Amino acid sequence: MVLLFLSDSTVSSDSHEYSAGTVILKIPDETPASDFEIGGWIRGEGKWNEFTHATNPGQFDEYDYYKSIGVDGKITGSVLYTDNTDASHFKTFLSSLRRSLSGSIDGSLMGEEEKAVLKAMILGDRSELTTDLKELYKNAGIIHLISISGLHITIIGMGLYRLIRRFGCSFVRGAAISALIMTAYVIMTGASVSSIRAIISFLILLGAEITGRTGDPLNTLSLAASVLLLSDPGLLLNTGFRLSFASVLGISLFISPQDPRSGPARLAAALRAGFGLWLFTLPVILSVYYEFPLYSVLFNLIAVTLSPLLLVSGLAGAFTGMVIPAAGDVFFLISGSIIRLNDTLTHVSSVLPCSVIVAGSPGVITVILYYLGIAALLFLKKREVVKLNDEITNRSVALRFTGLRILITSAMLALILIHPRRDTCITFLDVGQGDSILIRCANGSNIMIDAGSGNVSAPGKNRILPCLRSYGVANIDRLILTHPDSDHINAVDEVLDSNIEVGEILIAEVHSNDEAIIKLHDKVSSHNEYSINKINIRYIQRGDMFFEGNTSFNVLYPQGESNSDINSVSDRDIDLQTENDRNTTSIVIEMTEGDTRALFTGDLEKEGETILINSGLLEDVDILKVAHHGSKYSTTEEFLRNITPEIAIISCGKKNSYGHPHKETLDRLAAAGCKIYSTPSGGALEVEIGYEVNVKPYL
Repeated sequence: MVLLFLSDSTVSSDSHEYSAGTVILKIPDETPASDFEIGGWIRGEGKWNEFTHATNPGQFDEYDYYKSIGVDGKITGSVLYTDNTDASHFKTFLSSLRRSLSGSIDGSLMGEEEKAVLKAMILGDRSELTTDLKELYKNAGIIHLISISGLHITIIGMGLYRLIRRFGCSFVRGAAISALIMTAYVIMTGASVSSIRAIISFLILLGAEITGRTGDPLNTLSLAASVLLLSDPGLLLNTGFRLSFASVLGISLFISPQDPRSGPARLAAALRAGFGLWLFTLPVILSVYYEFPLYSVLFNLIAVTLSPLLLVSGLAGAFTGMVIPAAGDVFFLISGSIIRLNDTLTHVSSVLPCSVIVAGSPGVITVILYYLGIAALLFLKKREVVKLNDEITNRSVALRFTGLRILITSAMLALILIHPRRDTCITFLDVGQGDSILIRCANGSNIMIDAGSGNVSAPGKNRILPCLRSYGVANIDRLILTHPDSDHINAVDEVLDSNIEVGEILIAEVHSNDEAIIKLHDKVSSHNEYSINKINIRYIQRGDMFFEGNTSFNVLYPQGESNSDINSVSDRDIDLQTENDRNTTSIVIEMTEGDTRALFTGDLEKEGETILINSGLLEDVDILKVAHHGSKYSTTEEFLRNITPEIAIISCGKKNSYGHPHKETLDRLAAAGCKIYSTPSGGALEVEIGYEVNVKPYL
């Protein structure tokens, strides 16, 4: 797929023309990118697609992201006509050069993974990076290495400047040549926010070099931020902008140009810089990823130290390989070896205990208090310098200030990482046409009921796991699978493969021979073979109960293997491989906390409801998770009379092909006096159980 970024776009529809701003056009693979020149005009046709908003806590918000980089829409289609009369030959040359350098890397003897990493590092092309590889780099805290950042611009730019000066160029001429080359490099690699910030800082640094003055990092950073925000205030919402500036600010405030540059003092300065970077970026990282790599400072010491050699050898190999491929492989041998070492670091990180801490998304007040704590640390640093100059007993003064720093830092980390619970909260996630319910109990335990979707791609990765992490949920104590339909269990594998720990999986005894459950057994056995955290599978039936603090969970249905209740309803044999019979045997659980009751019914249909009514186990409930996504074959009038729910929650896909929720069901719920909430209209639905039950739609 070739992606074209089009500015000044106009869209025609129904004989009307609309200004579309900047759009992304996706065209088929068979169209070569070389057919297009930057700055040219094109005419095409296709389908307009709006960017979507997140509908769950923690979910990636496509609309906000593209707005933050100035993109207004996307079109999938084809190009009918091109006009390159007004094309920019300079930018087109840079685009062509980038493709040639990419081809040089492709022709090297490195492995496919190493080629992908090197392209990302020196060309800004991350299209070939696998999701697993990006996850490994992120979890090790060195993902910044596979983006064009200030580190790259400084290393390459200053190296180039000093090389030019060695050839006898004057300060001015050397600075002008390196400035032009680095500006062209930034344009060629995509002009990301972090690289634009870096090139502004680099140009100021060159100016200081020419005039013989010392550049002030904070003034430089302020000027770069002002330039970027004046051009686009929306960048404040851009993750790259916030991370880039927080990183540089953290390093600048925790080290000084006067710090020693050799021996143990240099190592101490590097550790302070790494700690400052980590401390300053922690709130930004948590607001985006909801977790942070614990050992990132140590891994960065190694990876960043080797970065100059990696970047220089990678660029030398790419340029040399365009002319003499064999000569290029000599340089690629060096860069490939360093990339393999970085890969080793990421794998070591992944097996270390507590390598990634799931902490959740910090609130605005928390972030403000956290940065006030950093301000206090910096104030103490200045006061300590003054005291050490005035006091005779330097050791006692240093110890006193060290103790204060440890106390403030501990309070800051506790504030941003620890989130005590007061009330039990139920979140009905929006997973499209499926079910996934998270119950965060007041005692700190986490229960999940179902994890699947029938129409959302990778529901675990894209919706369920981000939601868990945003809440700071690092473990699921019990995962209850009401029945083995794919729209209730197809995200379980994604959850098990993640860094979220699962204690036990609860399944109905009558589903034990289902093919999907047998496959789940195999998955769990494989997981337990290689993981320290073992998962237990337990079969449950009517009468089973478990408690989480003051919250109880009572299994009302189905009975065990005898299946006597089901056989009493119908003379036919139950074949659990069919969807209807899986629905008939869905687990039904009643949750009770104080005076509040909630009933979770899976995909239970009329037959199962009749069995429950006849069992005499049903009680009045406050919250009903409406069965089978609001199907007309569930939630009968008789069933509603027996439970008299006040709140009805429906989980289903927007404009789904089944017509859920059916009008008949909505009418029955309304007649029963229910307040009806659904995920298509409200997104994820958060139900707080405190002095009263409170429902908060995400949208």
